[in-house]
Amino acid sequence: MFLVVSVALLLIPVDAWLPLPPSSSSLSSQLHRSSSTLSRSVLFADASTSVTSTSTSEDDDNEDDDEEEEEYEYVEYDALTEAEFVGSEWLVGTNWDRDPSKIDETWVRLVVSEDGKNLCYWGDKSEGKWSLDVASQFFSMSKESLFGKQIWAGVVDDFYFMQGTVRGWTYIMSAQVLAQWQAKRLGVDPDEAGTPPWFEKQEGNQDEPE
Repeated sequence: MFLVVSVALLLIPVDAWLPLPPSSSSLSSQLHRSSSTLSRSVLFADASTSVTSTSTSEDDDNEDDDEEEEEYEYVEYDALTEAEFVGSEWLVGTNWDRDPSKIDETWVRLVVSEDGKNLCYWGDKSEGKWSLDVASQFFSMSKESLFGKQIWAGVVDDFYFMQGTVRGWTYIMSAQVLAQWQAKRLGVDPDEAGTPPWFEKQEGNQDEPE
């Protein structure tokens, strides 16, 4: 029995024992599938890169837009009217000698009398009048006495602060500039009022190169 099987194996061609190489058509098909898979992988990689690049670019644009919106803020300024000064009180500092260390401080209250006159009452019990030209935003308040008159005046560009010059005259002296003055509104929240404009100007001048 064993002899018969051995003889039968010897009669089978040797080529049948070895694994057949893939045919050219199947090999070409495998190469085509591999190439297609590689191409799709490359395309997907390019697409993902493109999406990532696009999203990054959009994020950068959004960040730039946010920075521009934060950097440029437009605030509409409304002209002040007399109604916004009626009943207000101010701390007034006057530099008569043009020496910053010598400032005369007092307060003034702006009211409207029953007959419609704009009156101001000073801390030293002096009286005077006040006015505001809405078109030019020019504000003035006076202190009157038997010997003459003094006028604190300046252009108003802030609801909480004012500044300007003091002009005055007497019966024996012609009108001339006597002093400089600054004032801040009383009875308001300091945080809401913010920094006085004259301090902001000083800080700006310090930052400028010499």
